[in-house]
This record gives sequence, structure tokens and C-alpha cells, in this order.
Amino acid sequence: MFAPGNDAGEGLFRRHVMGPHVWPYACEGAIVHRLAAPRADHYVFINDDETKRVVLDTKDLAYDSVCDPVSGEGLAPGAPIELEAYSARWLRLAK
Repeated sequence: MFAPGNDAGEGLFRRHVMGPHVWPYACEGAIVHRLAAPRADHYVFINDDETKRVVLDTKDLAYDSVCDPVSGEGLAPGAPIELEAYSARWLRLAK
């Protein structure tokens, strides 16, 4: 049931655990954790795979700017995010 790609098992598990709750964000290809704050939300992307580019879908959450606090790099909201192999990346999305 927990093997990647088992869409039927994942769907069954998700329906029973989450019920009608829908996450306010999604990211295909990376594990993402969000820490919400009044002026900005902080997202940590975990990539347990080769180097890749992912897109964070923030659904109804609106942000004015995106930056990488470690490197100082600015990103456009909705732009693909480069993730190094077997690493993590922190982004600050200002409201």
C-alpha cells in the first residue's frame, strides 16, 4: 500500500486520514513543510532524489515575493524551484 505509485492505496489512505480536508499547497516531486507566519510563510523543500525542478502550487494563498534566505536569491511566485540532489531548500514567501 505504501509503495510509490500505488495511486489506489494512497487515495484510500488519504480519504480515511484526511477526510474532507484539503491542503492549501502542493508540490509534486518533493516533500514540503510550511510554517505560517503573519507576514510571510516559510517552506522547506526536501529532495530525496536527483537534482530536479519542482513547482509549488499555493492554490488560494497569495504571495508578493519569494526569496531564498540563505543565498539571497529572489524567485518569481509560481516559478520552478531548483532543488539540489539529496538536499533541502528553504524559501520565504512574503504576503
